Amino acid sequence: MAPGGFDLARGGKQRHKAQRLVRKLCPTCKEMLFPATEVECRVLGVDPAAAPIIARPVGCDDCRYTGYRGRVAVCEVLRFTPEFDDAMARGATRAQLRTLAREQGFITMAEDGIAKVLLGEINIASLVRAVDMTDRL
Repeated sequence: MAPGGFDLARGGKQRHKAQRLVRKLCPTCKEMLFPATEVECRVLGVDPAAAPIIARPVGCDDCRYTGYRGRVAVCEVLRFTPEFDDAMARGATRAQLRTLAREQGFITMAEDGIAKVLLGEINIASLVRAVDMTDRL
């Protein structure tokens, strides 16, 4: 805490961004044929009875038979709004700050990654390697 009881971060930042680069599935050879397993559904947060079709790497000349080509960012951005600043100044708990951030549209890295899995850009293995998903297992 700074003199006067205010945190130095208060008012000094407009946003905080965190990101991880994840291997992107090759758009030429990826296969969107496989329904997610029960464990994959748990990671994705979907009902196994309505398992989504997810992509898997295959390999071709374009990706040198790795199944991956390029990288894509999985990220989260926390905006420091005046309401968020005020909550920090009041000494809000971590849970209160998380709730406020969610109300203001905050999306976690895990959620951004899950959206990219469901779009077929990345696979679950690449996501789990880059982002902590243990709370979903």
